[in-house]
Amino acid sequence: MNRSLRLLGVPIALVGLVVLVSGCSGLALLAAWDKWFADDDNNASSYHVYLDGYDLAVAASVNGVFTLAGVSEGDYLVTVALPPGMRRGLHSTVHITPGHSFSLRSENPFEGGVIKGTVRRDSSSGALLSGVRVVAVRNGALLLTNSAPLTFPQAPGTSMDYMMGFTDSSGAYTLGPAQYGNWLVFAAAAGYAADAKYLSVQSGKDGTAALVLTTGASVSTGVVRSNITNRSGSSLSEPLLSATLSTPFEPTISAATRTSVATVSGLTLPSGPWFRLDKLATIGSTAGQCLLDLPVGTHSIEGFKYGYKAASAQAIVTSGGVTTKDFSLVLN
Repeated sequence: MNRSLRLLGVPIALVGLVVLVSGCSGLALLAAWDKWFADDDNNASSYHVYLDGYDLAVAASVNGVFTLAGVSEGDYLVTVALPPGMRRGLHSTVHITPGHSFSLRSENPFEGGVIKGTVRRDSSSGALLSGVRVVAVRNGALLLTNSAPLTFPQAPGTSMDYMMGFTDSSGAYTLGPAQYGNWLVFAAAAGYAADAKYLSVQSGKDGTAALVLTTGASVSTGVVRSNITNRSGSSLSEPLLSATLSTPFEPTISAATRTSVATVSGLTLPSGPWFRLDKLATIGSTAGQCLLDLPVGTHSIEGFKYGYKAASAQAIVTSGGVTTKDFSLVLN
């Protein structure tokens, strides 16, 4: 059994991702950034910024220009949304360069639906799992028929609409705001068969997807263990531990999942891999402790908590082994 997958309240390996490029098809088209926050019902300080689904716990910028100090350079899905409902906001893929700002002023915030559900282990009545990344792709099943596998993260300017988020301490997740239409929702972790569901989000009707990660996939894995603290040694609550993989991870898709999605969508879907993941990640506990299942190999591991500068190290992951990589983060 994969050791880093944990029950409620304890971190687990996660995967995935979820973006919705801002747009308003099927939604009430709303004006650009300035007018959005000029509305008395929209207070920028109430909106959170999410990076690949990870809540930075930082307020949105009133003018739409962001400088996310401490974030490593790379391509990210940036979500600005109003918690806890997650029905208002936007998603955009951006390239972040340390010390440089980026603008979302040209994006159109909107109000839409949400996708909700849970992630369990091994069965529909199995243990609920916290800290799992869930990804939803608009028209994802249709995209699979043309360009499988779907690769994450996407580069800026992508035509793919997707969203990302993590399960909370009760094993539940909420993704939003979601444009109206058809979505393919999935969760995956190294050493487990991924699960995916096809659903629809409509006005007055949210999407729901109960996902199950099944142990016993054929990929050989090991565990990276990390304790993430500040320089004085105090634990950082719920940090992000991520890995940039030496070889992309293509999770197993079971025959039952393939059949279910094909039946509901009415599409003929590919027999090969559905998803290709360049990164895997997990959220740590309130005590800053993280466990991340990874495929065997040498990977770049990063510890991060907003307000601190991300730190990285190389980790050699062996089959069934446990590799310890602790991080002591410096304030920005």
